[in-house]
Amino acid sequence: MILTAAHVLKPADPSQLRFLFRPEGTIQREFVESRAPQARFFGAEEIEIRGIRFFDPLDLVLIDVSPELDKNHPVTFQELDPASTTLP
Repeated sequence: MILTAAHVLKPADPSQLRFLFRPEGTIQREFVESRAPQARFFGAEEIEIRGIRFFDPLDLVLIDVSPELDKNHPVTFQELDPASTTLP
């Protein structure tokens, strides 16, 4: 799952969503300073979205993606402890 701000996704058509994946390793300063997107990221890719759920009062959206996404893309999923909380 991907958790992000709802106001970022609200105006978008979910079928038009694309994701940028960056190569593994540290982003080099010259890549950032050059502002050359091809040097910092792979091209925009469409991925399978299994569902989208908005939590408007918190300005959050949960994007349900395949748990197999990390097999073909440089992503890392983190475990979320159900007992964890955030500050008010």
